[in-house]
Amino acid sequence: MIDISTIARPYSKALFNFAKDYKKIEFWNKLITKIEKIIKKISIKYPNILIFSKYSVLPNVELIKIITNALKKYSNNHVKNFVSILVIKKRLFLLPEIIIQFNIMKNKYENVNNIKIVSAYTLTNEQLSDLIFCLEKKFNFKLRASVIIDKSLIGGLRLIIKDKVFDFSIYTKLKKLHSTLMIH
Repeated sequence: MIDISTIARPYSKALFNFAKDYKKIEFWNKLITKIEKIIKKISIKYPNILIFSKYSVLPNVELIKIITNALKKYSNNHVKNFVSILVIKKRLFLLPEIIIQFNIMKNKYENVNNIKIVSAYTLTNEQLSDLIFCLEKKFNFKLRASVIIDKSLIGGLRLIIKDKVFDFSIYTKLKKLHSTLMIH
């Protein structure tokens, strides 16, 4: 069976290339997220809307109209064409995966990486800014941070960038000390 990411890839790639060519990456990034929210609202009223069946609950034209009308100020012919393709080809269910892949391409294009900062305590804005500044200098790329509070760390930080984990937590240091003492 084909993986959903494989089906979504041509849509996300085409959308990203279009957005890049027209210098509208941020616009489309926000737009596809808005479309996803609209579809979630519609699916409350029509639960089977995301089932890719030729026997749809709503006619394609009506569904396209509902989505584009809900977008109001964002709607133009390109937006309508994108929505139409997803509706007519029964690909609305791919939107979450299209968004993920679009953001991966966007981050790569902008040389931005996501970092997860796990801290025992809440960081001030100044501490967070200083940390991000230092890490961007060290790694030589921009970082988009998300902060998670985990009291079990006791103190310190755990940084997760791409597939690397840098653990500077007191919990980990105590664990290493414990295992060293147990060996001797």
